[in-house]
Amino acid sequence: MPVQAGLIRKYNGDKVVVVKTGLSADGEDAVVVARLTQTKPSGTTPSVRAKTYVTEYWVLIGQAKTVKVTQLGTTWTPPNRLGPADVRNVQREFDKITD
Repeated sequence: MPVQAGLIRKYNGDKVVVVKTGLSADGEDAVVVARLTQTKPSGTTPSVRAKTYVTEYWVLIGQAKTVKVTQLGTTWTPPNRLGPADVRNVQREFDKITD
């Protein structure tokens, strides 16, 4: 299955959400991921609130990084993706801090 924006995966033991796709790193497919947390971050940490059918998360867009698709693992517990409106909101806020 191709990796799409909004998918929730594991990276280095943390739950992350795919923010941006279509990148390349060292000749391999890559994506931008941002860590998910259920704890509201401090006021200075760039983040976006996102609700899933299971719980509310904070997407830490200030800690986003580019990783190879092959480095992502599967999450075996729900949820496995953010809703479309939350994905657009996360991407919009991410673009603001990276421009």
